[in-house]
Amino acid sequence: FYQDNIRYSFLLEGYCETVHLTKEDLYATELLALFMILRFLGAKVNANSREHWYRLATKQLDRIRATHQ
Repeated sequence: FYQDNIRYSFLLEGYCETVHLTKEDLYATELLALFMILRFLGAKVNANSREHWYRLATKQLDRIRATHQ
């Protein structure tokens, strides 16, 4: 979901139909996305795809900073 904001928004919309998501819930999902990116960056990434995952991690950190200040 960290690569496709449209699908991510559909996922959140579906959850909101079942239960109200608080700001803390949304913050937790953003942190989980960052965790997933960092996990791939640190464990499963080869030299050819390292930059891709690094850019995704940077983008996710920027998103967290922008929306949760």
